[in-house]
Amino acid sequence: KILWGVVGKGGAEAYVPLKLEAWGALHTYLSSENIETQGKNDGPLLRSLRGVSTNLSPDQVYDIVLSSRRRYIGSAAGQDDAHAFEKVTPHWFRHAITAHMLDAGTDPRHVQRYLRHESIETTMIYDSTEDDVFYNAIIKK
Repeated sequence: KILWGVVGKGGAEAYVPLKLEAWGALHTYLSSENIETQGKNDGPLLRSLRGVSTNLSPDQVYDIVLSSRRRYIGSAAGQDDAHAFEKVTPHWFRHAITAHMLDAGTDPRHVQRYLRHESIETTMIYDSTEDDVFYNAIIKK
């Protein structure tokens, strides 16, 4: 099993599981950027745009996501779903993965741990499976 150490908001440390394919892609990226981990991940995964070996700031990550969103919406492919892509922010990705994991039937306690939520209630805000069960029960009758 592959666990990747991360540091989140407030300096909270945790380990998140990675699929073998994700680890392969991450290893390729680290190699291409000449980031040597030697089995550790104590350096920045995403480096400053100025080439300095420092972490990207939250503002820099936000700017990159919004800039990518604007470029996509401005492209011919993105014009049809421009409205949907207006919602895309870095935190939107966190919401999306949470909803997908819960919809796929992942145990909410595992999702809670993955997201480093203190309370299961915070995790369950994103759960729409009960709505689906209700809808399907009514529609089938």
